[in-house]
This record gives sequence, C-alpha cells and structure tokens, in this order.
Amino acid sequence: SLPGRNLSPSSLIDCEGGSWRPPAGRRKPIADARGDKLHTVTLEEAFAASSNVGAAKLGYALWDSTAPPRATALVMYAEAYGFTRRTGILCGGEPNTRIPAWDGLGTQLILSYGYGIYATPLQITMAYAAVANDGILMEPMLVKSVESPSGSVIRNLAPRQVGRVVRSDTAKQLVQLLTAVVSSKGTGKDAALSEYTVAGKTGTANKMTQAHMAAGVTAHFSTFVGFLPAENPQICLLVCADEPTGSDGRAAYGAACVPVFKEISREAASYLTIPPSPVLVAHEAATDRPALPRH
Repeated sequence: SLPGRNLSPSSLIDCEGGSWRPPAGRRKPIADARGDKLHTVTLEEAFAASSNVGAAKLGYALWDSTAPPRATALVMYAEAYGFTRRTGILCGGEPNTRIPAWDGLGTQLILSYGYGIYATPLQITMAYAAVANDGILMEPMLVKSVESPSGSVIRNLAPRQVGRVVRSDTAKQLVQLLTAVVSSKGTGKDAALSEYTVAGKTGTANKMTQAHMAAGVTAHFSTFVGFLPAENPQICLLVCADEPTGSDGRAAYGAACVPVFKEISREAASYLTIPPSPVLVAHEAATDRPALPRH
C-alpha cells in the first residue's frame, strides 16, 4: 500500500488566516484565493472552503526529504490515480501528461493544491470516479459492444479495473469531504440538488501562457467535477470553462461551472431514472409531516 498519514475529516488544521510562509521549499507565501481567512478548522471545513494553505500543509506533512526525486507519497498517489500516464481511451489523441518540473519540496507544496502537473479533463474525471467507486480506478469505456450492420456482435467490451488507489474507508472519507464542498458553506454549494446528495469540487487554475504573462493579464481555466448520488454514485461529470467571467466582467472561478453541472446532472439523473437519495427523501418526509393537533 502507499504511504500516508492517519488523518480524518475531523482532524484539525491551522490555515493561518489565509496566508502561510512554509519553513522551507518556497520563499513566496501560499495564499488562499478566497477571503475566508480561516484559522484552526477541521480538514473538512478547510476542504469545503478550498483552502490552498490547508492543502499545502497536508503536502508538507507528507513530505519525505529522504525519498528519491518524484517519489514522495503525494507523487505516488498522483501516479496511482493515473495523472502521469495516458488513459488508453480508444478515440486516441491523448497528450502526454506529467509533472513538468521538480524542485523538491517547492513542487510538492504546489502539487498539493493542484498546480505543477499536466492533466486532462478525462484524467481528472476518472480520478473522481475512482473515489466514487470505493477507491478503484477503472479503464475508460466509450461503447459496450461493437456490432455489424446486421446486428451481430463483433466484440463485447466489459469494464476493467486498473487497480485500487485507496482503501475503501479512505474513499468514504474523501466522499465526505467532497460532499462538504456542496454544503451550505462550501465553494460548490450551488451544485446541491433537492433530490440527490452531490459530492464535488470547484477548481480554478491560472493560465500561465507567455501571451497572458506578457500582457499582465490574469485568466483562469475553471472546473467543477462531481458525482451523484454521493451514497451510491451513478453519474460522474466534469464541466470546464475557459476564461469565464462573472456578470460584473471580472474573472470567474470554479463556481462558474456549477450551474451547468447542476442542470446536466439533474437531466441525466432523470433520464436514467435514478432513485432519489434516501437521506433527502427521509428529510422531505419529516418536514412535510402535518403538525399534531393541540389538546
């Protein structure tokens, strides 16, 4: 099994008020993009608020200076989730994905909150699907079978496992963290559906092209990826937006993708006739119960 640390969603972490200067590996402070200014909170709360500081501190806790280059626990997990190799999807055209540079702890820290690695939307979706699938990564499939014009089956394709990435109990804790993101205090709260529990995560990456840097322009590539129902996932969906802007004209973040995710996932769940989440059904039954008569 891969190395790790004994952490849980209830573990406490100090997010330093939204700005943290690591003791080594990086001169520039790591800052949270949002203005939450978190201090000591649970890991679940830090995750729901998309705290870069919280994520970097986890990366620091996983740092092992004796490990060979590019072989820290964090990198090993990235490889196990499939981020450093092609998925092998049959349509082809996949680029090489990798960690383009490695300077030790500095790279480890930025990897912790999603920078410093090349990844495709399909790889990201597959990683989330592995979490939803009890920690098991699957090969991507485009079709279930190939048939001749007359209807005879030429080839059947069955789901195939790539391998287990994390233990079942770890996957369940990750689902808990992702569900917190869609809670009332999370960055993905607008992805919540009345019929299903949703687990997901907003993502915002600065576009560091030469043209953008030369012009001094800050542009983003934003994502929201999630799955539902969280307790028995049937749909995993990623929505991305290239340089989204808000209604005020300013650059938008990962939350800009949430309304699209919500609309597609609601329609897909209806089309697939997925039963509503039992927790939400029970809640609706409790809230709709008529009041008892007074005596």
